[in-house]
Amino acid sequence: MQRLSQAASKVARRAFHSSRATRSADYEHRENMYELWNMKNRKMKMGLAVGGTVFGGIAIPLVAAELQFWKASGGK
Repeated sequence: MQRLSQAASKVARRAFHSSRATRSADYEHRENMYELWNMKNRKMKMGLAVGGTVFGGIAIPLVAAELQFWKASGGK
């Protein structure tokens, strides 16, 4: 009976433990990496990126809805 109570008390004392997150700035990146104003063909690249994102954000849900309607109707 004593062993059972000791085992129960060990389980009750158990808690979540994790190691502490390391905080360091030892990452590497190119110097001036985020200076968009110095990018070659910036207007074209940013326009394509924004346009592609908008197109994908509209087209993917529409295609998914059409596919679901097609499947629900029998898929023929």
